[in-house]
Amino acid sequence: MSDSPDLDATAAALRLAVHRLDRRLRVESGLQEFNLAQTVVLRRLREAGPLTTSELARLEGVRPQSMSATVADLVAAGLVDRRPDPNDGRATLLSLSDRAEGLILIARGAKENWLVRTIGDRLDAEEQRRLADAIGLLDRLLAP
Repeated sequence: MSDSPDLDATAAALRLAVHRLDRRLRVESGLQEFNLAQTVVLRRLREAGPLTTSELARLEGVRPQSMSATVADLVAAGLVDRRPDPNDGRATLLSLSDRAEGLILIARGAKENWLVRTIGDRLDAEEQRRLADAIGLLDRLLAP
């Protein structure tokens, strides 16, 4: 008999826990009115900087027409700005608006505040240390 945990069960439990945490953080962010595609575009523009609609579509593995619809909704909501590409007059660069940057900062703060409160309320000091150690293990799982 082995002392090793059942890796299939561990993987399934981890997947479910991460999914539930992601869903809860989305609710806590206050930005749940945006669908997943819109959230992905906002995240990509924040990480990569200005991109064209075609570049976004290629990076996300979707058709340019689908990306155009997503971008149009974000522009209409005042979250994405359009400007001519200085290197290609036919292209338009997309970037986050100041409004989007502000909403992202507010959402990040709300999520972190919820985590701090919940960790403090539900876990004792030893469990908090174990959770901190587990974060290092998760980082190792996600390393390239």
